[in-house]
Amino acid sequence: MNIKNIYDLNSINQKIFEKINFLFKNQSQLFITTLAFFLSILLLFFIWIFKHDYRLLYKNVFYSKINDIVSILDEQSIPYQFNAQQKDLFVPNHQLIKAIAFTYSLNQDIDETKGFELLDNEKFGLSSFHEYINYQRALAGELKKTIQSLNHIKRVKIHLSIPDNTFFF
Repeated sequence: MNIKNIYDLNSINQKIFEKINFLFKNQSQLFITTLAFFLSILLLFFIWIFKHDYRLLYKNVFYSKINDIVSILDEQSIPYQFNAQQKDLFVPNHQLIKAIAFTYSLNQDIDETKGFELLDNEKFGLSSFHEYINYQRALAGELKKTIQSLNHIKRVKIHLSIPDNTFFF
């Protein structure tokens, strides 16, 4: 390396230190600025760690079921948020699985729409007409539950029109 190059590097370093000294005339300003910078980074880190990212637990919940779900969440010390306009219930992301596990027994009755559960309670000796009507109601209930599970769908009403399988019109 050439002596002239070393001299150029020294002059560049000297200019950089002069600019730094110009910005921070004394050591206390440098210390205070550095301390404020690290404290702000630390504060942002703690805000990021303790921020709750809420996820959807139940969508379009009937008001008759809210009290049951909320009491279970309170017993387990799970925080929640309830959107009254859309009737959605949210829990923190890191406690979603726990909330689902503890409210699973209520999950079957959240949406009071019955699907094929109607066929579980059929009585012995029903006529074929009643069986057919119950089957249509079960199909409509299952379609309703499936469509309501989609995002941005609040309410669904299903009307089935199933033609009879006959040779005559």
